[in-house]
Amino acid sequence: VPAKCGVGMVNAAICTQMLSDLDKPEAIAFSGAVGGLERNMAVGAWDQFIQNSKTLRRLQRKFSALATEMEGAAVAYTCGLLGIPFVIIRGISDGASVTADTHFKANLHTV
Repeated sequence: VPAKCGVGMVNAAICTQMLSDLDKPEAIAFSGAVGGLERNMAVGAWDQFIQNSKTLRRLQRKFSALATEMEGAAVAYTCGLLGIPFVIIRGISDGASVTADTHFKANLHTV
């Protein structure tokens, strides 16, 4: 059953719980876009759309983050609590910078 959860971890967790309650899925496949912080693109969870270089550098320095991801972490956590197998598939939509919003919108159809 396809569903659109919207942006953010709370929306993703609520949507996952609702799918579980209403449709009793055997498994959940979740897909969407993430923001890239580096060209090599390892992903870490972060509940914020990154658009400034100060935050980008802080994430890189503190966590060695190469990409940010919001909703997948919430889906994974909720599925884990519910005992539902899951897979998270993400595509890089933008480089977290002042142009992130523009790049996100322009690239979303290809992700």
